[in-house]
Amino acid sequence: MHFRDLIHLAHLNFSGFRTRSLASIIVIGILFSLILSAELIIQGLENVTLRYAGEPTSGTIYIASDYDNGRRPELIRERATYYGGELKEANPQDLNNLNFTPQYIIVFHNYAKAYEYYRLADEQQFNYSPQHYHNTELYTNQMSAYDYFYTMKHNLHPLLIILVVAAILILTFTTAHLIAESSQSITLYRSLGASRWQIFAIYLAYLLELCLSAALFAIILALLLAGLATAISWQYLQTTLTEFYPLASPHPPILLGINWACFGIIAAMFLAAPGAFLLSIDQFSSKKIAFRLKEN
Repeated sequence: MHFRDLIHLAHLNFSGFRTRSLASIIVIGILFSLILSAELIIQGLENVTLRYAGEPTSGTIYIASDYDNGRRPELIRERATYYGGELKEANPQDLNNLNFTPQYIIVFHNYAKAYEYYRLADEQQFNYSPQHYHNTELYTNQMSAYDYFYTMKHNLHPLLIILVVAAILILTFTTAHLIAESSQSITLYRSLGASRWQIFAIYLAYLLELCLSAALFAIILALLLAGLATAISWQYLQTTLTEFYPLASPHPPILLGINWACFGIIAAMFLAAPGAFLLSIDQFSSKKIAFRLKEN
């Protein structure tokens, strides 16, 4: 049996059980579209907020740093170099409102690297105490905005795990019923010379086709939800952001942003296929197939 034949037979199962297949696609697609649309909307809001927040410095982040009242200056230099920061001098007038005397001003052009330096979560790697490490952003509040959205997106991760488990259960239920109703077809495949692994491949391909259709449905629905959120909140966001950043130029509040987590969500949908297949693989046993044939 050739690869093309396996794909053809998998698609025949999809077409033959269209109602159940479509139901699975819709349910899984809706579940994942919710978290995908949330990720798109939050990333879009983060993008426009950071554009407002970073306009005074054209997106450059300046962080004033001191460790333990001037001790261990090499620590600041080492961490700044590790995260791609540049050591520069600041105007003394810009340091008047600080409650500490900075040893260095670190300049970053990348939000993610600046945030890793700023949030002080690497104390074990560099052997220091965060309580004695002072970081303050100068000129803008980009790190505060970035931290807010970072936390918000991080809180979505447990929901993604729940959705993957739900998708696996739905696909397992769908596959178990499909195999139960396809006992005669499986017997026919074996009589025509199909190996056990080829039969496995047919139903795994069916699951992957379900996941592909559900992923496309989820993406389309998530884009529609993000567009709807943009239309509803457009005027409110423009007013709010303009009031919060009065010196910044107005930017269109488009709530549609793509990040690596979006691709991770889509990949998680496809990971549900092998998980569901493994949970339903016992349905292929000769004893169960023979028992179902006798019942019919």
